[in-house]
Amino acid sequence: MAPYFETVKSFADVPVIAEGIDTKAFLDASDGLIQMFELFGPGVFSFIQSDLRSNIAGVRSRYEATHVSSGTLEELLRNEGKEASKHATPCLVRLTRICRQTPLSSFTSVSNDHMTRFSDITTLSSSDL
Repeated sequence: MAPYFETVKSFADVPVIAEGIDTKAFLDASDGLIQMFELFGPGVFSFIQSDLRSNIAGVRSRYEATHVSSGTLEELLRNEGKEASKHATPCLVRLTRICRQTPLSSFTSVSNDHMTRFSDITTLSSSDL
């Protein structure tokens, strides 16, 4: 079996194109972050894992319901912003903040360019949507 860090989907592998950050690849990398915490044993980071799972589920739910128009995180946010109910938006904001504030996220090779794009998402206001 290959070492975990050689097989996990890294945030550095998430495509960033002119339209934005690939939603599916971002969700896959987010799942890898949860798996990384599991390497430390049960219960050690269970509160962070629970928060991550909840926020990933919120973004994934929106993506699965509207995948045709949510290819990038920016499109997902823009389209949800047109609706009265917004669940994925706060989930994504919390998720990206956790990624930025978790020292262990550096193990997943988040590049400065990706962090800049994630930072842009966490500073969005309702007028940007």
